Amino acid sequence: MIEDFAQLIKQAAAGDEASVHRLLEHFRAQAISVEEQEQLQLYLKHAARQDHHAIYLQGILYEHGYGVAQDNDMAFLLMREAAGKGNAKATYEVGRHYLQGIGVSQHYESAFQWLSRAAGSPHYVPEAMYDLARLYENGWGVAPDANEARVWYEKAASKGHEAAKKALAAIKSK
Repeated sequence: MIEDFAQLIKQAAAGDEASVHRLLEHFRAQAISVEEQEQLQLYLKHAARQDHHAIYLQGILYEHGYGVAQDNDMAFLLMREAAGKGNAKATYEVGRHYLQGIGVSQHYESAFQWLSRAAGSPHYVPEAMYDLARLYENGWGVAPDANEARVWYEKAASKGHEAAKKALAAIKSK
């Protein structure tokens, strides 16, 4: 394994978002050899015993089929495990899976519970804030509440979430 690639894996497995994105870009560009994929899986199996970030990364790989057979059920289970160990992004992913019915039956009430946890996390998950606003706006899994929707759109927009900015602009134009 190339030393730079090994460092990228370690940083991604430790929760560095930029490294996770760079690693996924390598997969999308098909720039990772079979040997590197095998080494990545071995590293993640070892790291996942100790760290929720590595479990989260494994979940991403399973959801997209990068280096492993694509498996939404396994992705959901791994995300749920990482969320249970405190990973805010994984908590968001569990909520998103419930919201969209990925690897699990669609269930708005469960989506609301998981997205609320992720959106309220001190780790700022703007995607969760945005999806939570959508739940409030549409009354999915929670009573419709335009004021609460606006609050969450504003929080997501303040973190740079583009769709939240557009939703706020649409609300203001009404």
